[in-house]
Order: sequence, then C-alpha cells, then structure tokens
Amino acid sequence: MSSAIPIRTSYTAFPPNSKAAASPSQLDKLIFLGLAIYITTVAFEGPVRFVLSYLKIATLLYARDLISASIILTGLLLKRTNFERQKTQLQLLIYLMITTLFATIFLGNAFFSGLFAIKIFATFLFGLSAYTSILAYPKHFKYATVSLFFITAAGVLVNKFYIYPWEGASFESAFGATDMSRVWWVAGGERRLAGLTRASPVAAGILGLTGVAMLITMKNYWLRLCVMFIGAAGIYLTTSKGLVLAYTGVASISLLPIGSSLRSLAGKSLATTFFLVGLLAPLISWVVNPGFGFFRSSPYLLSSFADRIANTWPATLNNFKHWYNWLIGEGLGGVGLPSLFSGRTNNYTVVDNLHLFLMGNFGLIGTTLFVFFYIRVFKHAQNRRGVSNSAFTVAVMGLGYGIVTNIADDAFSPIAMGLAWGLLSQPEEAHATPD
Repeated sequence: MSSAIPIRTSYTAFPPNSKAAASPSQLDKLIFLGLAIYITTVAFEGPVRFVLSYLKIATLLYARDLISASIILTGLLLKRTNFERQKTQLQLLIYLMITTLFATIFLGNAFFSGLFAIKIFATFLFGLSAYTSILAYPKHFKYATVSLFFITAAGVLVNKFYIYPWEGASFESAFGATDMSRVWWVAGGERRLAGLTRASPVAAGILGLTGVAMLITMKNYWLRLCVMFIGAAGIYLTTSKGLVLAYTGVASISLLPIGSSLRSLAGKSLATTFFLVGLLAPLISWVVNPGFGFFRSSPYLLSSFADRIANTWPATLNNFKHWYNWLIGEGLGGVGLPSLFSGRTNNYTVVDNLHLFLMGNFGLIGTTLFVFFYIRVFKHAQNRRGVSNSAFTVAVMGLGYGIVTNIADDAFSPIAMGLAWGLLSQPEEAHATPD
C-alpha cells in the first residue's frame, strides 16, 4: 500500500494490536493505571494544585514522579512483552545521562543542574517505558485521547472569558513559592491561556498531539475538518503560534486521499522539512546574526519566530565559548532552565529549539539522537498499521514544534513523544501488518 498514513478505523487514536491486547498482564494494568494517573494530573494540574493546596497537602502532587520512576524501573529490570528493543534503548539513554551527569561538573555546572535535567528528560523515558500499555488497552487510549482533546479545548475556551481561581495563586514548596497556574502575556497584553492545565504550552501540546492522533484515523471528512478547526483555534488561544503552524501542516495530511501516494509523499516531505529547519535554522541565524532590526520588521504572526532567529538562537550558540563545546555541548543541565541552578543568570537563554537543547546537553551525541529520531520517523512513514500512523503524526508534530521550543519543558509532550518512539521502535513486521 502506498499510503503514508492509511486509515483503518473511524476515529481510533491508537488502534488495537490483537496479540498484545488479548490478555493484559497485571503489570500492564499497573503501568496503564500509573500512566493514566500521571497524565490526568498534568491535564488538570491547575485545579489539582488548587484543591491540594486548599487541603494543605500541595506537595503531594510530586508523588507522581514516583509513578514515572517506578515504570521506568520496570522497563530496566523486568522482562516485558514487546519491549526488547525499547529496553536496550532505555538502558543506553540512562547510561548516557548518568555519565554526562558526572562529567558536567568539569564543565562548571552544578550537580543539581544535572539532576534537574535528568528529571526533565525522564518524562520522555517514562513515555517510552509505558508505551506497551497502548497495546494492552487500545480502546481505553482511544477514549482517553478523545476526552483529553475536547476537555482541554473546552477548558481553554472557557478561560478566554473566565479567570479560574487558581490562576496567579501559589503555594510554598521545597523550591519556594510555586505557581499553581502560570499567568503571563504576550506583547500587546494578550493572555496566554492555560485552561485546566498549569501553563499554556501544556494545553497547546495536548491539543496538538491528541488532535493529530485522532485526525489521522478519521474517515469522515467533515469530522476531520471540525477537529482541525477546534484544535487550531484552541492552540491559537494559548498563543503558541509555532504549534499552530505545525498542527495545521500535520493535520492537513489527513485531508489527502486515503491510500494515495500523495499522502505518503506529503508525510515524508513534511517530516524532512521540519527536521532540516530545526537542525539548520539556529546555526544559520547564528552565522548571519540578523539583529534586532530583523525582529522589529517581522509581521506579528512571525514575531516569536523572528525573535528566536534574531536573539534566542544566536545567544544560545554564543555560549559555546570553547571549541570542545561543539563536541560535548555545555554538559547535562548546562542549557535552558536547569542552567539557572549553576548561577548562569547573565548568559541564560531558553534555547527554544529541540536540536539545540539536545546538543547543548550532550554535544554531538545529542545531534546524533536528533538525526536518529528523524530517521526512525521517516522510515515508518509508509505502513499499514493504524497505531503506527498515530505514532508517526505525533512524532512529526514533535519535529515541527521542536523548531521553536525545547519540548522537554512541557509536562505532556515528552510523554507523548516517548510513547510514539516506543511504538515506532517495534520490529518491521509489526508495522507491515494491519490492525
């Protein structure tokens, strides 16, 4: 079949794998339950923090990290069905983080910066370790995907006209005063709406990733258009303009004729375009260094992207002050938010690019991981299996949104990317067999 993303079901976000879904083990049930609890607390983090703070147990929310750590450990220590390849990948990634954690001290970073970076990357490892629950409970994931999409969209829409009681509130934690929900604005005074989540990028990530996972398995043309509009409108209200463009591009693939070679070509072309822009744009901006005038002359819709070209990306690469930084980066926790714990307040940048974030933490190994991720996505663009199609679109969304963000700072998107990676890492025959 020539279709890059063929459709097998009406609107199944994660269609079933009959062998894996026949009889879930007790471990499968526990992993599914843990993943469900974790994602629920992320999708409803605003009200969850508000209620827990009212009950004087706000720090209880951090117990969810024990869930992710436990599921990662099952992937490392236990023999699990459909997890042979993923276990090897998980072991290599954890080994990489542990070695770079100790090496980062020699680059002038605080040990806690490395630990904080591990916590950020652990959300991806969590998704990778939990991916088998999709195979064990396909229908549950279908309903969860649909529910997350529409509840998040409704939460953002209501937030446009109503300020939730947890917005702007905070509670005391081990890190000091911690926001229940982040309140911030873009230029011009427009609020970045978080809906029921804690921050607008999380809401945008949920809408974008669950939206394309649903769209690619829908047969009804008008229903696809409806979901496309709701997703784009919801993401726009969060003011995540880069994700709006990525979502529109990926979602448009679902409008192409089912079973056509055009759909296959479009999927691969979009993945390649996102990969090349994400890889090369920051490097070109650093070489050209267009300056503030370029940012001022850019149209409003592209202002955030222009800011990254003129300021963020060149500033990030300017911190590569030694030749060896191009080989080994700035060490684990040396870029982005973790670097603040090393006292890097004067030359701190948010990075805002997935490749730069990986390169800053792991050097050329980070670049290799980024390239390998693209190859994995491109390799499985053409398949007959519905669950692979959803994983493919989620991964392409990651490449697209990763042009203008680290992704790792978002509490939901890295989990979804880990789930997609786990699915796409299955043997070739798994993708060649329709559900």
